[in-house]
Amino acid sequence: MSSRSSELPFALGRWQGVLRENVPLAPSTHLRVGGPARWFAEPWSEEDVAVLVRVVLDLELELLPLGGGSNLLIADEGVDAVVVNLERMNRIVREKNRITAQAGVSLPGAYENR
Repeated sequence: MSSRSSELPFALGRWQGVLRENVPLAPSTHLRVGGPARWFAEPWSEEDVAVLVRVVLDLELELLPLGGGSNLLIADEGVDAVVVNLERMNRIVREKNRITAQAGVSLPGAYENR
């Protein structure tokens, strides 16, 4: 990862989400294997996601989205990237024939909210 990785917490400024360093990813996957993420971001809102993406791009860091953790293998040495956990982004809005789902909506969750 870029040497600018250490600038991430400061560059996010008044970001409302949670940012942690060297977080084990195994508990976030269905297979429960894999090493840590250099940075693990948990945005609280759509605005947080937008700020995080902008800052990560500005710092030229790698950004990896994390959903429910299925169909995912993490190397034992982990990932030198910013992993963004989208679990909280799970809102579904239905308006007539239009459905808008955030990135963290699980497939079973979509059917539960019918």
